Amino acid sequence: MANNIEGVLIEKYGAEQGTINAVQFYAAMRGERGGLSDMGRQVLSELHDGFIQQIHESGMPEAPTAH
Repeated sequence: MANNIEGVLIEKYGAEQGTINAVQFYAAMRGERGGLSDMGRQVLSELHDGFIQQIHESGMPEAPTAH
């Protein structure tokens, strides 16, 4: 998620504002009771679907990626 959310926001808005935006974005993904909000579920679902599509189009990476 760091590459797909934080990285994009920091690239677009700079380190300081991008970090603030990322924190606000993550807070919006959290529901009132601590679980995922509807928006959080949608974002994670879209990321998951995108990763699966990338594997179908490009195949599995040759080596695991450590984050």
